[in-house]
Amino acid sequence: MQQLEEVSVFAYRFESLGGFVHYAENSEETVSVVNSLIRRHDKGKACCGPVRISNGGGSNPSALRLPEADVSPRILCDVAFQDASDDLQRLKEIDIGVTKADYAVAQTGCLVEVSFSDTNHLLSSASRVHIVVLEATKILRNLQDLAPILRRLFSSSGEPKPRITLISGPSRTSDIEMKMVMGVHGPLEVHVVIVGSKSSTQIGVERVFQKSMSH
Repeated sequence: MQQLEEVSVFAYRFESLGGFVHYAENSEETVSVVNSLIRRHDKGKACCGPVRISNGGGSNPSALRLPEADVSPRILCDVAFQDASDDLQRLKEIDIGVTKADYAVAQTGCLVEVSFSDTNHLLSSASRVHIVVLEATKILRNLQDLAPILRRLFSSSGEPKPRITLISGPSRTSDIEMKMVMGVHGPLEVHVVIVGSKSSTQIGVERVFQKSMSH
């Protein structure tokens, strides 16, 4: 029940910030939903970074602990991630970027990207349309739950250190007259596909949100 509330609160927050939320119970549905979104936005080229999700999924918690598999080879792409990594100029051709979020925070409705690759970071920040895969079990309740995770990442002796990006819907900015403009400094649209959850989590989302935030 707790995970259901976190998914619902995150979805409510994320959509209130202008993002779009989709649901998939397992890896098969994830590929189907992502490819459907790419077809819907087929005005430009697509590129997909590594998207590792469990082979299980759905409502069975034990299934979520199965070994992960990279489903990115099954995503409809025009530019291979490796090609973009070898030649960053290829990223200028990318209109749709697909990435995997490492975490999300229900309290703020933001996605958390831990990136060791310029290519992966640019896919999420420079594409017109950003599609993000997020496992439901990676949704944290609040920023306090994220803090110890970030401390562990930065205290690691490994190099390079990660780049942490918090993504809260599409890019938005205001001009000197305070007119809101979308997509100037980043994606015009951000879609998140929550894996291991059903769309029924949307039922009564405002009630769950109010209950969760009052605690």
